[in-house]
Amino acid sequence: MNNNDFYNSIKIIFKHQGTIALIDIEEFKKLTRKNGKYNWVPFEIGSLPAIPVVTNNFKESFRSTADRIRLTLTPNWSFLTNKKKIITPYIESLELTENSSSPKRYKIVKRIGHNMHYFSENDYYNSDSYIQKENAIQWEKQNHNILLTPSNPEFLQSFLKQYQEELKEFNNIYNESSKKVLELKYYQRRK
Repeated sequence: MNNNDFYNSIKIIFKHQGTIALIDIEEFKKLTRKNGKYNWVPFEIGSLPAIPVVTNNFKESFRSTADRIRLTLTPNWSFLTNKKKIITPYIESLELTENSSSPKRYKIVKRIGHNMHYFSENDYYNSDSYIQKENAIQWEKQNHNILLTPSNPEFLQSFLKQYQEELKEFNNIYNESSKKVLELKYYQRRK
């Protein structure tokens, strides 16, 4: 990879800021409580096939030494309909490195690490950390592409118009699940 390719890659990554993608509804789970037990369950909303997700921005981490510059970019995603942050099981980042030793070398690596704020069904019994309000609807992200494929603008507008009632229902489900998150947080503090 040469200098131009490396810096053009950074430009391409930042062009994905504000990208809206339609993600299969089956990848999302809500928090429910049944018989005193909290569970993460999939949900359906009529015939809604997907949830619109937006790449808000990238969290940037920069490190520099005499012979190396490293930029780490981690995307922040939210739901388009209510602007609420999305929690995923893994934190996915792109690490871009320029080694300035002669000859210069460039490297782009994808890093994936566990997200300590992602709660599974057993975490709230065994975890020392508390559930976050952003956990109300979790994204069990299947595809490990960090840069989401943007929806065609005309198709997206058509989708939003066709499913506007279902997307309002999604916001209601998010709010109901948020209440369960508060209940679970209270339960965690009591134990």
